[in-house]
Amino acid sequence: MNFPKENLGVSYRQLINYHLADHLWLRFGINLLLGKSIDQNPNKFESTFLPVYLKEEISDSQLNGRPLVKWEQTLNRVENKQKRSLPYWFSPILIFSLLFVLFLFWFPRPAQIGVIVLIGGMGLLLSLMWFFSDHPEVRNNLNILWCNPLYLLYLPLMIKNKSRIPLAFLLMTSLFSTIFIWLLDIQLFDIAIIPILLILVLLNYIQIKKNRVQKTIFVQKGVQTLDNSAPGQRKEMSMMKPDSLWGFLEIQKS
Repeated sequence: MNFPKENLGVSYRQLINYHLADHLWLRFGINLLLGKSIDQNPNKFESTFLPVYLKEEISDSQLNGRPLVKWEQTLNRVENKQKRSLPYWFSPILIFSLLFVLFLFWFPRPAQIGVIVLIGGMGLLLSLMWFFSDHPEVRNNLNILWCNPLYLLYLPLMIKNKSRIPLAFLLMTSLFSTIFIWLLDIQLFDIAIIPILLILVLLNYIQIKKNRVQKTIFVQKGVQTLDNSAPGQRKEMSMMKPDSLWGFLEIQKS
């Protein structure tokens, strides 16, 4: 049996995305879990993992020099009643964009921890699939650059009030690396990750800013007030001006 071997001009990922145009959350999940191997262009035979292309290729195939299919007959013609799974206003890119706008003006500590746990936990899952799965499609998944398990390291650093600046700069670098990889077509990502990248940039920026502000308060041998007065011993905390003390308490709450 001879199947056509012509290469297609689209990748596995593009074939999948085309047939999931009305299922945006499912498409987002598949693009998140599958690695860069599905960005290769299949030939016609390799595209038969999708039933619609299997039907087309069988129709064009030959057996001993003769067409494999002599004729086609529809036995049960059913109207396609498939509808969009969810309304467009509930699509991933819109939901994540609204969250980004909200976090621009209000990004409390519990929300930051929630984002850290979700992104870090998903990154840990991608890591386990990369190293322990028998499916080659989930390996070499560069989504791990932005959906990074290293975000989980923020949690002990926040609990112990340790410096988070080096980790924040490392994660910022991985976010910008994701953009370059996307632009160079090394791996294609779902468009819905754009607002997620912006949320993560904002999250890392907040961690850098908080640590730098705290460094202006705490010095090695004592406490320095927010009104640029000279550093003193910890007992001088009571000598802060009311507005300076209020600023310090606000930092500790955040």
